[in-house]
This record gives sequence, structure tokens and C-alpha cells, in this order.
Amino acid sequence: MTLDRVRDLVDFYPGDRIWWLYVREAVQHWLEKHEDPAIRVAHDGVKAFPENLPDERTRWLTLRDQVQALLDREG
Repeated sequence: MTLDRVRDLVDFYPGDRIWWLYVREAVQHWLEKHEDPAIRVAHDGVKAFPENLPDERTRWLTLRDQVQALLDREG
């Protein structure tokens, strides 16, 4: 699963950005067929060049946390 690569990372580090981009792409594909308001908001926060924003770390961690929460609910 794509999330597995970032699930256990302690924090966001720019050198790991490629793995976070894979998660973003997977979420984008998921959103084409499903809707979840929290996932949508978190995805919107990282869909356009978050590396140019001072809160990039928070945006990626929020996306990961929202995806994990969805997976936990869907169980």
C-alpha cells in the first residue's frame, strides 16, 4: 500500500518528498470515485506545490493522518 511508506515516518523530511507525492497521487485517484470532506481538504492542502509554503510539513502530515483515519474507520 502506498501509505505504508510514510505511515511510520516520525516526521516529514523534504528528502522523503517523493513518497509523500505518491500518497498524494493515490489520494487523488481515490477522490475520483469517492468523497470524504476531511480527505478532500487535506488533499487540497498539498495538491499544488506545498514545498513553496511555510507549513508544508503540517500539510503532508495532515493528509497522512486523514488517510489513516479513513482506513481505520473503513477497517
